[in-house]
Parts: sequence; structure tokens; C-alpha cells
Amino acid sequence: MTLLPTLQQVSPKHRLALMGCDGFGFELLEKTPYTSVVRLTADWSVCAKLVPAPELTVRLYHDAAVAEVITYQSRGRFKVEYDYPNPNMFNKREKRRLNEFLSAWLGVCLLRLWKEKEHDYSS
Repeated sequence: MTLLPTLQQVSPKHRLALMGCDGFGFELLEKTPYTSVVRLTADWSVCAKLVPAPELTVRLYHDAAVAEVITYQSRGRFKVEYDYPNPNMFNKREKRRLNEFLSAWLGVCLLRLWKEKEHDYSS
């Protein structure tokens, strides 16, 4: 919620500014009193031909302050654990890895936001 201070004021299909994260798209897809579903995308126009930009659909649980990846690159319904190897070559703990990726991504955004605020205070 630190990164999305306007989340509660907008309706679905709005694009939001993710504080501290220039170059990332953020769209509210669904909003209920206790959860929201958002789509996170990266604008990697420089290297998009080499590496596809990540696209995540994330469910935010407001009361628990938790986020969970529900789709990645249009694939969803990830199991907690897969046999390995498997036909899709998913990681043994694919769901956990995706949530760790989201955590790292949002951590970078928070770090940028804190550095921006720290710079504002020192000026």
C-alpha cells in the first residue's frame, strides 16, 4: 500500500502510478472490500526483442497485507509443488519462486521510493 497510495480511490481498469517504479505499468483489474487484483508490467522497450517483459497478475489481500502472484506471462493456476522434470519444465516450487520474484521487484520499488524521499529530506 506504500507503493499504491491511490488504490482505494480508483475503480477497476485504471492505470496507476507505482511510487518509486518508473518504467512499470500497473492496472487495477478488480477491487473488493478485502482484496484487489492488479496487473504489473515492465516497459522494457530497449531489450523487449531479447527478453520478454514480465507481466504478473497479483492478488492483494488488504487486511493481511499480503500479495500473491496468480498469473505470470498469461499462465496461471500454479501448484505449490511440481514433480521434476515436468512437461512445462516448471521449477519444483514455481509458485514460491514467482512470489519471491514479486517480492524482489516490489523491494526495488520501495528502495527507490525511500531513496527519493531521503533525497527530498536532505535537500
